[in-house]
Amino acid sequence: MEEMYLDEQSHVNSPTGLHLNDEAVSYFASIIKWSKFFAIIGLILSAIMVLGSIVLLAAGSALLSSLDSSMGMISTAILMPIYMVMGFLYLYPSWQLYKFATLGRRSLDSEDSENLAISLKHLKRVYAFFGYITAFFLILYGIIFVGAIIGSIMS
Repeated sequence: MEEMYLDEQSHVNSPTGLHLNDEAVSYFASIIKWSKFFAIIGLILSAIMVLGSIVLLAAGSALLSSLDSSMGMISTAILMPIYMVMGFLYLYPSWQLYKFATLGRRSLDSEDSENLAISLKHLKRVYAFFGYITAFFLILYGIIFVGAIIGSIMS
C-alpha cells in the first residue's frame, strides 16, 4: 500500500484531500491491532463482570441460608448491582472499539475513505464515553468534597 488519499470525491490523486503516507498507514494499522486486542479483552471482562454479579447473587443467598445472617445478603445486595452496572457500562466502549478496529482494518485493506470515516466515528464514541464518565466522577467527587467540608464545619 503506497499512499492513501482521502477526500469527498474519492479521487486518488487529489491534492485537496487528506493524504496518508506509508508511515501514517503503518501507525494506523498498529493502532487497529491494539484496539482489537483491547476490545476483545474488554468484551470478555464485561461478560465476566455480568456473570460474576449473577454468581454473587446466588452465592449471597446460599451464604445467607447457611449462616442465618443478614450480613451476607447486605454485601451481596450492594455488590451485585455494582458489578452488573459496571459490566454493562464497560460493554459499550469495548464494542465501539471493536467496531473501530474492524472497520479501520477494512478501510486500510480496501483504501476506502468512507469506512475510515465510520471507523473514526466509533473511536470518537469511545473517547466521548470516557469523557462523560470522567466528567461525572469529577462532579461527584467535587460534591462529596464540598459535602465533607460542610459536614466538618457543621460538627
